[in-house]
Amino acid sequence: MNDPFTAALDRALEGDAQVLDGLGIEEAMLTSSRWDDRIAVDGKGVVTFTSKRPSGDSGALPIGIFRGKMEKNDLLAVIRSLRDLAASPPPPSRAEAYETRILLSAVAGGHQFGIGVPAFPPAMAPLQPILRPLGRAMSLALQHPVRSLSLRLELPKGVGREGRVSAVLHLINGGTEGFWVSNPAAVSNQPERERMQLVYARPIVFTPGVAPIPVPPAKTLMSPPDAEPRPRYLWVPPKGDVPVPLVATIDTGDANELVLRAELFAEEGEATVAGQPRLKGTVFSPDVKVPVK
Repeated sequence: MNDPFTAALDRALEGDAQVLDGLGIEEAMLTSSRWDDRIAVDGKGVVTFTSKRPSGDSGALPIGIFRGKMEKNDLLAVIRSLRDLAASPPPPSRAEAYETRILLSAVAGGHQFGIGVPAFPPAMAPLQPILRPLGRAMSLALQHPVRSLSLRLELPKGVGREGRVSAVLHLINGGTEGFWVSNPAAVSNQPERERMQLVYARPIVFTPGVAPIPVPPAKTLMSPPDAEPRPRYLWVPPKGDVPVPLVATIDTGDANELVLRAELFAEEGEATVAGQPRLKGTVFSPDVKVPVK
C-alpha cells in the first residue's frame, strides 16, 4: 500500500487545491521507441493526447497533440479508481521486450505511483477502471487538435505504364497551432531512418466463399522532381495545407489498377527547432486507387 500517495489522493478527492494543481495521471502505450502514444489528465480535467503513429498503421488518421476536457465527476471517478489501485496493486506481470506495454503513472502531493502491464486483456483488467475513462477522454480530445499532421496523396497524372509517378503530397495541419516538420523532399531516405516512401499493390479482389491470398505490397522511395536544394523543414501553419511535389518509379507489371499510399517516417532529431515546435512521428495517407494507363 502506497500510504503517502493514497493520502494525497484523499486530499484531492476532498478538493485540496494544492494537490489538484499538481496532480497528473498518464497512460502510455509503448510499442517501441518510435511508437509512443500518451493520454494525460491534470487536476483541472484537461486531457492531452499525444500520438506519434496511427494505431494499426491506418491511413487518414492524424498524429500530433490533441486536447480536451474531462468532466469533474469523471475525473473524480478516475482519482478514486487510482486510489483503489495504489492501495491494493496487482502482482507484477511479466512482459517481453517486444510486447506492447501499458504504463500507468501518476503524481499527487509530490508522491509518485506507477505500474506497467503487457497490453493483453487479463493483465490490463485491474487497470481498466482508469484506462476506460481515459480512452473515452482521448476520443473526445481527438476532435480538438492542437498540432496535428495528416497526409493526402494527389496523383495529377495518374500512373503510367512506364512506372513513373508524379505526385503531390499534402501536409495537412488540422490544429490551432503551427509547427515545423521534416521536409518529405529533403529527408535522408535511409533504411530505418527518416524516409519518404510510396507503397503500392494490386487491389484485393473479394470472391464470395474464397479467401483472398495476401500479397505483400511493394515499396519505393520518393524524391523531389529535380536537384534543386530543399529546406530541411517545412512550416505547416494552423489549418494549413502544404503541397510537396515528389516523384517515384514503380514496377507496374501487367496490373490494370493499383492502390497507392504515401508514408512519411520523420522521427529523427529534436522535438523543437530553435525553440519552435517540431512534429515528429510516422504518418500515412489514405489509399488511392488509380488505373494504370
